[in-house]
Amino acid sequence: MKLPPLKESQICLGVALEVPEPLAKRIQQARGCFLDEDAHLPPHITLVPPLALELADLPAVKVHLAGAVRPHQPFRVHLRSTGTFRPVSPTVFLALTDGAAGCAALEADLRTGPLACQLDFEFHPHVTLAHQVEEATLNRAQTALAAFDETFLASEVDLWQLLPDGAVTHLARYQLEEPGNG
Repeated sequence: MKLPPLKESQICLGVALEVPEPLAKRIQQARGCFLDEDAHLPPHITLVPPLALELADLPAVKVHLAGAVRPHQPFRVHLRSTGTFRPVSPTVFLALTDGAAGCAALEADLRTGPLACQLDFEFHPHVTLAHQVEEATLNRAQTALAAFDETFLASEVDLWQLLPDGAVTHLARYQLEEPGNG
């Protein structure tokens, strides 16, 4: 995972929808088979990519996230088959056939205020299977999970701190609420 350069006063944050268990374990094991160095990360759909922010801004980020998540309801995510960003990026992923609109609406609301950032690529919700590995391994990943077909309920948004050693720490979780529950 490519992290932005950090000053001493900064931390690296990211926001994602985590794939729930037991599905997450299956995806993580598959990713490990493709020798991806980020296979240890929980399978997820990135909503806000890694950002360098001042540690002092963390309380404002948490307030922003709580407010930005509030209007959103849980939604179904259907992961079916694989896709790739090649030749632009050496990445193979699980494609969303349902839930992309919910992810895009969340992403648009979250990536404002203290989390406003310029994206390198247009937002495209996906779950990464293999990234920055040999072409043959990317081909194997794309073929091996071409018949993948699973659904889950997206009901939580996670704020992560991304550490220089590649580990992540959960800092907060925000529930998507059914109408009348929030």
